[in-house]
Parts: sequence; structure tokens; C-alpha cells
Amino acid sequence: MSLTLQSLRNMTLLQIVTLPEQELDRLYREAVQELNHASRCLKRLHNARYLRRLTRAREIVCSLESEQMGGDE
Repeated sequence: MSLTLQSLRNMTLLQIVTLPEQELDRLYREAVQELNHASRCLKRLHNARYLRRLTRAREIVCSLESEQMGGDE
């Protein structure tokens, strides 16, 4: 039976240490892939939040500019 990363959460370190070397290597590679994927997702979310804030700031600036132009008349 092949273990999953999820099943490692319920294991003690001693139980993990007793796993066969090949299983540890496979789980390690899988964990690195998951971490890389999570890192890419985190970067995308960070960029999306930045763009949302930038858009809101631009809307505020445009609103203030139009209020100023309307007040000059």
C-alpha cells in the first residue's frame, strides 16, 4: 500500500522514519511538488490582490480628478 502525504499527518516521526527508503524518497518528491504548486498559487493570489488594490486606487484617483474638474466650473 502506498502512503499519501495526507496520511503522514497522522503518523509520528518514529513511524515515518521506519518507512522504506524508496517510500520516503517518493513522498519527499511529492511534497516538493506540492510545495512548488502551492508557492505558484500563493504568488498568483498575491498578484491578484495587488492588482485589485491598484485598480481600487486608480478608481479613487479618477473619482477625485472628476470631482475636482466638476468643482472648477
